[in-house]
Parts: sequence; C-alpha cells; structure tokens
Amino acid sequence: MEKNFENLEILDLDQKKILFIYSLYSSEEKLEFLQYTGILAICYYLMKNSIFPNYKEQLLIYDYKDSRRYLWEDKKFMNDINEIRTQGMLIRARARSQEYRDINSHQCSKKGSHYLRAIWFQETAEGKEILNLLKCRCKKLMYIFLEDDGPYLRCLKCKSQIFIKGFLYDLHEPIKHTYDSFFLIGDDDK
Repeated sequence: MEKNFENLEILDLDQKKILFIYSLYSSEEKLEFLQYTGILAICYYLMKNSIFPNYKEQLLIYDYKDSRRYLWEDKKFMNDINEIRTQGMLIRARARSQEYRDINSHQCSKKGSHYLRAIWFQETAEGKEILNLLKCRCKKLMYIFLEDDGPYLRCLKCKSQIFIKGFLYDLHEPIKHTYDSFFLIGDDDK
C-alpha cells in the first residue's frame, strides 16, 4: 500500500535521481546498504553521462578502500544526500574499519521506496535513462566494485565492466586549484 504524500515535490530532480539510484542498490526491507564511496562513484559516472548537469568536479580527500585518496564529491550532492535523509527517505549507517575510520553507508528507506512509486519515477524519462546507463548489454544491473586502480561498474552475470575514469585523482600529477586566490587589503594607506 502506497503512503500518501501531501507534497510530491518535496525533493528536487537531482534528489529524486539520487534516491532512485539508492533504491536500485539498497533497501531497508532487504537490509542492503550502499557504501558512500560507491554512490559517489556511480553518480560521478552518471554526471559524466549528463544525468547530473548541476554538479561540478570538486576534489575531496576521502577514504577509498584502505587509504586516503582524492576523489570526486560536490557540495550540492552532499547537501542533496542530507536533504533526502532529513525527509526520512534514506537511512545512514556507520561502521568502523580495521584502521578505525568511519565507513558511511545508506539504504533507501521504506518511505523512500513508497515515494518513488508514488511519483512513478522508474517510468519517467530520467528514470529510464539512469537504468539504461546502469544496466549492461544483458539488461542486468551493474554493481560497483572499488578496485585499486579505481571504481568499476561490473555485471555479475556476463562479467562486462565499465571503468569509471577520473573519479580518483591521479596522485602523480599536481592538483590544480579551481579557485582564485585573493588578498585582504587593509586601510592603512588612508
């Protein structure tokens, strides 16, 4: 039975897309979680395929496997995740790694699943486009694998895979700053 939502527009389009992706890879009902690094990699891949035109490439030092690496994250993306959680459509879980680092994961809540069904998101052009990019040629959903050289989308059935190039920054090259430097000028000259 679908829950009634007073306002079906409580999430913006990017937030609906993120929630839909979470619903493909996680579920409160099935006790499945998607690690935060995994959703970052999937959304980076989708951004490169014009699913998320509003996000910019911004580097973040974050855990990738067992080391600290520069990888993609965007402030709007992070704010979108927080808003979806605030609406009760995502559930966050944290675990500790052997190195005592927090590992963040989320799952699509029952409320989130009901919301997506209420707005028929899977049947929208955006939902179909996301599915088209995340399914392999045998029409099975590809899963995210965090390998040493970077993340891959990989089909468990036919073993086809897509390397998500550019998600991890090449540490052999200098990091270019994307902001303009500035100086504070005092009024000592007056």
